[in-house]
Amino acid sequence: MDVTLDLLRAENERLRRRVAELEQAEAQHRQTVLSTRPIHEQFIWEGMTDAVVVSDPQGTILAANSAFCKLYNISLHELIGQPYSSILPYNDPETALARYKELFANPDASSNVVQTFRHRNGRLMTIESRIGFIIDNGDRIAMYSIIRDITAQRQIEEELHRSQSLLHAFLDYSPAIIDVRDRRGNHVLFSRRAAELLNLNPEQLVDSEYVVNFADDFMAAWHAYDQAVLHTGTIVQVEEHVKVNSEQRSFALTIFPVYDTQGRISHIGSIATDITELLQVEAAYRSLVEQSLQGLVILQDERVVFANEAVVTMTGHSMSELFACTIDTFSSDVHPDDLEMLYEHYQDVLHQRSPPEKNTVRHIRYRFRRADGELRWFESAATPIIYRGNDALQIASLDVTERKSIEDAMHAERATLQRQVEVQTADLRHTNTALRRAMRVKDEFLAMMSHELRTPLNTILGMTEALRDEVYGKLNERQQHGLQMIETSGQNLLALINDILDVTRIEAGQVQLNLQEVLIHEVCRSALRMVESAARHKQIDVSFEIAPSARVIRADVSRLKQILINLLSNAVKFTPEKGRIGLDISGDMPQQCISFVVWDTGIGIPPDRMDQLFKPFVQIDSSLSRNFEGTGLGLTLVRSLIELHGGSVSVESTPGSGSRFTVTLPMYANTQHVVHPDTQTSLVVANGSKNNAGATDDPRPHILLVEDNPSNSRIIEDYLNIYGYRVSTVTNGMAALTSITTLTPRLVLLDIQIPDIDGLEVLRRIRTDSRVASLPIIALTAHGLPDDHERLLAAGATASLSKPISLKQMMHAIASNLS
Repeated sequence: MDVTLDLLRAENERLRRRVAELEQAEAQHRQTVLSTRPIHEQFIWEGMTDAVVVSDPQGTILAANSAFCKLYNISLHELIGQPYSSILPYNDPETALARYKELFANPDASSNVVQTFRHRNGRLMTIESRIGFIIDNGDRIAMYSIIRDITAQRQIEEELHRSQSLLHAFLDYSPAIIDVRDRRGNHVLFSRRAAELLNLNPEQLVDSEYVVNFADDFMAAWHAYDQAVLHTGTIVQVEEHVKVNSEQRSFALTIFPVYDTQGRISHIGSIATDITELLQVEAAYRSLVEQSLQGLVILQDERVVFANEAVVTMTGHSMSELFACTIDTFSSDVHPDDLEMLYEHYQDVLHQRSPPEKNTVRHIRYRFRRADGELRWFESAATPIIYRGNDALQIASLDVTERKSIEDAMHAERATLQRQVEVQTADLRHTNTALRRAMRVKDEFLAMMSHELRTPLNTILGMTEALRDEVYGKLNERQQHGLQMIETSGQNLLALINDILDVTRIEAGQVQLNLQEVLIHEVCRSALRMVESAARHKQIDVSFEIAPSARVIRADVSRLKQILINLLSNAVKFTPEKGRIGLDISGDMPQQCISFVVWDTGIGIPPDRMDQLFKPFVQIDSSLSRNFEGTGLGLTLVRSLIELHGGSVSVESTPGSGSRFTVTLPMYANTQHVVHPDTQTSLVVANGSKNNAGATDDPRPHILLVEDNPSNSRIIEDYLNIYGYRVSTVTNGMAALTSITTLTPRLVLLDIQIPDIDGLEVLRRIRTDSRVASLPIIALTAHGLPDDHERLLAAGATASLSKPISLKQMMHAIASNLS
């Protein structure tokens, strides 16, 4: 078995060598065939301008001429024996070889092939190749390719195609009639518009003449124009009016020569533009210009070349006189005082100096003397234009003499009115000064009245409080009852004073709200506590309901409480014993508002008195025998404070059944930084510090009292002495400044309205003295304005109290600053 395999292998190797010898012999035979060509064939081979290459069936290059070597930039030595795929436009050699063998074996191989590929030098090359075969004994022994470089030819063809495309696009979409004819008048090029206008197919126009749709006289004129162009070489530009398809049309016609490479006229071109609509618009415009009341003049080369009838009317010159005018003759009629201004204006327009803004034209006025000698006012505007192909200046003018007279009269009237306004303004300024002075006097009067009313009231209430606290000795029950009546009357008087001052300040615009976020249920409970005692005394049942949506409101907490207390107090006042009152709160989230409803089962309000309910000093029960006390200021104050908050108040009432007051305030809710109303009192405390100066043998804390009213100072001294304080009293500002540094008190009670130097100046001076700058100072004011506390704290007060002063409140303030 092994011997047989060895014999087979040896025989196979012998056969392989024999096949190789036969293939080599065949190749040599083919080479011999190719190399034994006649001399004249070799001569033709090398003399060809086209590149020629010969390759065998396996794709090996056998021969090539000089043109081929030059085309591919390769020597014959480098080329012979190389695979044909090296010159084929394929990146993959296997693909190139397969393509070659497929072509060699295909009996129907294409004889002409155009290919584009990248040359070995990097440039793109387009070649055209023709394929043929060399036959020996009926067999294809080789393939030859005749190759021609057509790159430049293709570029020229593409450029020509592109140029023709552009030309045809221009001809197809041009609105003009464009036509080119040879010397005999046959059409060789035309636009789509020409075919459409003549209702002809393009085939009908080529190599034909315009023999239809045009009148004979027009055709004769057109031929005459052609002959003129052929003989003179000039360009003809004319306007022609002709019937086209039974319709009268107007054309702007341009006929021009077309030259060949030898400079001879070979063709005639024409461009005809349909200007029918343009002429119609121009005619309409000209008619409008002629009928216009505005004078229009066109100047060209400093002469009048156009004028309408309005100019004749305005100037008094005839049309012939106007056309004879120049700049100089026109200028002679302008007023000498206006001539330089007018000349500079026209020069600016002509030379485009200081050009007007977009959509604006500068008008200039000047005086012009008419032909009859009358001097008139003209208003003109100049505009540079192109007129009949050249630069020109268009001047539009109006006679504004009457308007100028009216304007002058109006200016005079305006000047008179201005003087009157100035006089009235001066009077108003004087009146305003007097009003401001009156307002200042009113403010001073209010402050003075507040001080003068509160000061004796402070003595009354202070002495009453001291007596009730038995500072001056024991009292029996009747004496305590009498003092309680005095205190009640004093408090009522204080409330009256506060209401009067509040209403007056609101009307004067002197009240500003201190808005902050407030918990509604707490301010309502605080207001209810203020009327709880009076309601309990009359055995009135008090109801309070609040909806979950009514949580927070942005308001002035003290003023909101004042509104509710006034309404609740009225409810208690006008409700009989064992009746009922209530406060209901609800929130409207979509409308962002809170409603406060105060209701009662009281006497009600008659319908005929509703419109007087919120008027000041008006009582519903105004008879001499009325049963309910009051000034009628409470509801006036309530409405004013509600309106200051941007809210509203409404009333529903039935006589004998009760009333229902609804206050609606904007919410502006914010759950952060909520202020607790119960912590707000009339005592406002600023950051202060202890003062340990002024040690003395008397262990009692030393207080300096600055008060010019003997009654008030006596009450305060007695009260403080009883509670263990040592008191020194001075009555003016200078004494206060001196005593502070000499007596070294631990605290100062400072009345603001004192002689010599007022309390505010005393505060400022103390705070600038480093020795006593940290001394606690409680300011006492009888003005009672809401912003007084802020003003006093800003001036340096540690705290402030409003008169009439509650002695217990004063003691609390002193203890807070000395603790």
